[in-house]
Amino acid sequence: MEVIGRKTIDKLELETQEYSVFITDEKRTSSGSGVLFYPGTGEKIYVFTCAHVLDELMEPFQIYYLLPVNREEEIYQVEKLEASREQVEYSPIDEISKSKEEIIKHSIDAAVICLKKKKEINLKASNYFIGETHKGDLILAQGFPGEETEVEELLDYVEGTYGKVLHNAADKENILWQIEDLHLDPGNRVYELNGFSGSPVWNMEDNEKSIVGLFTNGVGRTIYRGKVHAVKIEAIKSIMKIFFQIRMETRILGIPEKDVAPERENSTCFSEEEETEISNVYDEWLVGQTEKVRAYIDDVKFQSAIDTAKSAINDGRFVKCSKIVASKHMKHLLYCYEGCLLYEEYGELEKEMQRRSFLEGHDPLRWITLNFGKRNFKETIAFTEELLKKEEIEENVKIIAEVYASISRAYVENVPAEETIGKFLDEKECLIIRINDMGTEALVYQMLGYAYGEHYKQYVKAVRCLNRAYRLEQDHAVLETLGCAYYFLAIKDALREDDTVDIEKMDRVSLYKARECFLILLDKADELYLAAMMKREGGVIYNTFYFEQDNYRILTLYPILMKNLPDDDAKMRRDFEMKYARTVCQSGSINLTQFRALTAKDKTLLFVLAEEINMLHILDFKSHARLKSIPNLDKRLYAVIENTERKLSEIDEKEQISVISMLLNLYRWGKYLFGWNVISRMKEHMKYIKSTKNQKMITTFDNFIYECSHESEEAEKRYIRSWEENPSFELWQEILQFYKRNNMLDKADEMFEKLFTEHKEYVESEPEYIYRVYILYILDYQRDLKKALQFYTMHKDEMKDGDIREFWESELMMCTNSFNNPKQFEEERKLLVEQGLMPEEEFHRISLVAYMCNLDSDNAWKHFSKKNPLFGKFGEEGEDIPALTNEGAQFLIWQRKYPPHMEMKWRAINIQRANEARKLFEREEWNISPESIAKKLKYEIQRSIAIDVWGLYLLAVVEKLEILEKFDCLYVTHFSVCRMLDEITHFKNENIEVILAYLESADHVKLQSPKFETQLQIRENAEYYEPCSTIAMAIEAEVPAVIGEPMLDRDIIDGFKNYIVRPGGIERMMES
Repeated sequence: MEVIGRKTIDKLELETQEYSVFITDEKRTSSGSGVLFYPGTGEKIYVFTCAHVLDELMEPFQIYYLLPVNREEEIYQVEKLEASREQVEYSPIDEISKSKEEIIKHSIDAAVICLKKKKEINLKASNYFIGETHKGDLILAQGFPGEETEVEELLDYVEGTYGKVLHNAADKENILWQIEDLHLDPGNRVYELNGFSGSPVWNMEDNEKSIVGLFTNGVGRTIYRGKVHAVKIEAIKSIMKIFFQIRMETRILGIPEKDVAPERENSTCFSEEEETEISNVYDEWLVGQTEKVRAYIDDVKFQSAIDTAKSAINDGRFVKCSKIVASKHMKHLLYCYEGCLLYEEYGELEKEMQRRSFLEGHDPLRWITLNFGKRNFKETIAFTEELLKKEEIEENVKIIAEVYASISRAYVENVPAEETIGKFLDEKECLIIRINDMGTEALVYQMLGYAYGEHYKQYVKAVRCLNRAYRLEQDHAVLETLGCAYYFLAIKDALREDDTVDIEKMDRVSLYKARECFLILLDKADELYLAAMMKREGGVIYNTFYFEQDNYRILTLYPILMKNLPDDDAKMRRDFEMKYARTVCQSGSINLTQFRALTAKDKTLLFVLAEEINMLHILDFKSHARLKSIPNLDKRLYAVIENTERKLSEIDEKEQISVISMLLNLYRWGKYLFGWNVISRMKEHMKYIKSTKNQKMITTFDNFIYECSHESEEAEKRYIRSWEENPSFELWQEILQFYKRNNMLDKADEMFEKLFTEHKEYVESEPEYIYRVYILYILDYQRDLKKALQFYTMHKDEMKDGDIREFWESELMMCTNSFNNPKQFEEERKLLVEQGLMPEEEFHRISLVAYMCNLDSDNAWKHFSKKNPLFGKFGEEGEDIPALTNEGAQFLIWQRKYPPHMEMKWRAINIQRANEARKLFEREEWNISPESIAKKLKYEIQRSIAIDVWGLYLLAVVEKLEILEKFDCLYVTHFSVCRMLDEITHFKNENIEVILAYLESADHVKLQSPKFETQLQIRENAEYYEPCSTIAMAIEAEVPAVIGEPMLDRDIIDGFKNYIVRPGGIERMMES
């Protein structure tokens, strides 16, 4: 049994195979797959599939599905249904176009077929739900590939293929994923995946059955590297809601059942929405426009919804529509204005509706929610009381009015929860009133949950109600409120009397869930809704990321937050300015002129912090010898310490702890580097620390001062004893910091290994934070890079914030000379510069490296400047050759602006060594014949190779580079390019220069690095050096590796000789 992620493939295939549907026509013109959905009641069955599957079929469509007879024994009955195109609904915002070949293309490749269930069929409700998926998630598609499906034996032909999500961007309709199924023939992917279109794509990260999309198409003509698309399941959810009034259950991954109010008996997934009566062709047109608006709202794209709605109203056809259809359309625009806090536009539209006689007074539902949202509770009570007196009132509006009236009383009259919420929920938060409409039920749960949290501060009950609301209706407003409820649950026991938060007392698990909710919204919401959300709950959202130490979100959300904060709340503005400024300070510098609300004491604090951090940046991660060589370091360190001591009294006493903690660290450096007698000064500051009465903090700094005045063995025992006597993550971290400070890195490695095996409780509350800390440790302290890659590939799926995950991926790319997307790499770093987290000089240095390794001189030049000290020290024109850094030298010598260094001791790639290499190859006995390797890797189908530097050089010296023109694709890694640039920097090498020029100009050359997972196949078995990157690239691309490196390690030969062809075997391989 193959085990991947949390679910086995076998188990998930068994549980979901009954939902896979085979779709074709009588003549088998084409075929595809789909997924069955039955709501549990009624005469209708629904099949979800891709729109293009139906485009290629003749009517009637033939639909075959498996009816379970005995699931345990896998006994199924094959059922057949037929449908016409009139039974199909598509996304209202699908845009259809045609290619030059007259092939129909859909912008949203989703369709739902509505079928009539046979009366004699006993079908149970479909047991799956709508799920979320993130980059890195494991997923499984299951359908009917190939062209040989026999409907009589349908079960025998259902197949699954699995892979990982590569991208799930909010602004894209499709999920990009990569098939990792070893059973899929890489040379025949197109044929083998034919018929998979429309197959359900299941998330394997959850123990239950959650569908995330439908398999739609492969990427490129040959489905290169197994990359495929899946249309997001949200498109299907929207179609079901708009056209069939069915709301499918949605769940957030990672939310336990104890956080969800129980489902009531006989609950329904139907909404009691009256079918719009169409009177004429104009009504039909406007209904289509309204459906588009609804689809945009479901996708949290409010600006598109508003633009579409207004465009229809301004269209000449609008006045010819019936009153009911036109009124309904305008009510959706009212909803958009309300949700985006556009109250002026709301009022104008309402007047226009009254002028057109679409409204008498106010729309009941919109007016109730609008006033409650504006906290006009008395108006809400008055309006609902008048509304409830009316004899003719819709049942759902009546229920909503009763709920809003009751919870408004909680605010106005301070009525206890038992008399307000208790009228609708029992002690288990289960509804005690009957509601026949799923949408109404969701709204009721949402508002009761809101009142539980916002007014009554009963946050456990709040999250239970709100999670139930979200399952009923995947609604942006519910998710926003749910995130807030989790946040307040997290800080409930951590609030001090002055409303500040004691971080140590926070509920980290609840805080993490709040972050999850907000991340989903940030991924989906457009700018208009994001601005409104930040006006409503910006402080909560920002604090969530601040307390999670998510610097990326702290920096990127700050401008939006400040733009939408009320100008008259100086206290609030100061709070957020300080949080942002503290984060910026971590770079070691800060521009204080940008802050309007900070006090003089605040600015003193920030200036001192920045100065301290800057000095620590100078001191950290450098050897003793290197630090001693820095000019005037002792004077600079002393100046920072003395300035901090002078300024300390000017800083608010409550804020002094962060300054003192770094000051003590600086004192330690003075003692360590220059032998300063600083213990008495350090002990003076312990008086303040003890005044905080924070025992963990007191223990931490007591131990730190002890460390500075005793032998390291004694200090180590003391740190360990403190943790053993009072186990906590904070004291565990202090042991780790001790090892790092004292260069006891083997013990620090062991600490991390034990963390993930023996102390999992420290990881569970904030896994992403711990993962980032470990990877940063490996990179900062130059530990085994293999472990960082292993850890990232193992845990990246658990990093739910795609931006954070991509940042760490690009950091590891830099360390492994992997620059497959230099433009994206550049843009991510540019954002760090804009937010003050990276010096501009460093940004230009690493961007130049990324483009240089891709031999892109035009873009590399954009980042070069003689004024950047990271490229060297340049004098005036005509002066001696400058003192270049490694990057500066590589670039300028490659661009022939300076000559090579001509280092005589450099072990160069040269003709003499090339001749020795050829003789060595003749004596080698481990080789597998080039013909066998070519056959194994299906070279006749994919005429491509990967080649290392020595392989290229051995061809160049005998003037045979032109032989490479016969290949369809030539893979050269960035590691190889870097080695060649290094080669021409140290010694004149005309052949390498010729090779670089060839690689720059040849169209079939692909400069590419293997994925981390592929690199690890080699790193885990041997030392990783330049030819290893070529072998890894060959493994990934499934092509031969032409390796000219003379001295291959035995581990490389034993493990990967099935891929290795020596340069002399190229022609034999080609002839085969």
